[in-house]
Amino acid sequence: MFRKSPTNSNSLLQLNTAVFLFGFTGLFGKWLPVHPFVIVFGRVTFASLTLVLLLTLRGQSLKIRSKRDLGGLVLIGGLLALHWLSFFASVQVSNVAICLIALSTTPVIVVLLEPLWFKHEPLAGSNVLVAIIVTLGVIIATPTWHIANAVTQGVLWGLLASLTSALITLQSRRQVDHYEPLLVSFYQLTTVAVLLLPVMLFMRPLVTPHDVGLLALLGIIFTGVAQMLFMQSLLGVPARLASLVTAGMEVVYGVLLAAVLLHEIPSVRTLVGGGIIIVATIYAMRQHHIETLDVASGPPL
Repeated sequence: MFRKSPTNSNSLLQLNTAVFLFGFTGLFGKWLPVHPFVIVFGRVTFASLTLVLLLTLRGQSLKIRSKRDLGGLVLIGGLLALHWLSFFASVQVSNVAICLIALSTTPVIVVLLEPLWFKHEPLAGSNVLVAIIVTLGVIIATPTWHIANAVTQGVLWGLLASLTSALITLQSRRQVDHYEPLLVSFYQLTTVAVLLLPVMLFMRPLVTPHDVGLLALLGIIFTGVAQMLFMQSLLGVPARLASLVTAGMEVVYGVLLAAVLLHEIPSVRTLVGGGIIIVATIYAMRQHHIETLDVASGPPL
């Protein structure tokens, strides 16, 4: 078994650093005037090259022990492709804030599904409460629900990204029980690149040197490094907490960055909904810290 003993502070630091880097991702959907397929393919190609270089420098073997494990990694890669395609589609039809707020429903799905993945972690009432509060924040932050409206379309694409994100988080946590997180990330990203290669050959997209530079930045720093930190954090952070922190704080980072760098100023409703999500996320992190201390101290004598 690869899994190590949880180190709460280090894992949370890694998780929050990864989420901060993820917060930049939506901006590239606006900066790059190309199809989402092109953004995702360029992103994962540069990220895969980065991770294989790191693995080589560390002398890490790329071998997977069984076909079943390889199938699991390929499945996550397929989900990751769908996740990022729907994510960038959401950003391009609406805006960064709407996409990230829709994505923040991920904890609802994770909380409901995690007991099916990990029998030793039953569904707790506090987790359901936090999930409900996050969902309330999303409802408040969404200004309209008309299907013909670009905002509603952005929310729907974002919800698809949310569903795939939840499944990726759960399945990835199972994989890092047995393999080094960097290796898991490499196989996930490489699978996405392989799946999209035929699409790129068919599309033959035209990209400028400027586009390539942005794709390299997105792939190396905001995907390769961020994905590595996120996967590493799962060694000491439950999937439900990882999804809550990612969903809540990525909204905060993403909205702030979009406001400063893209001049996308969120509405009052968006700010209120985002505030509710932040409070719920902070509460979830505090509860996890208390539970970790209780486990470490053991039963009272």
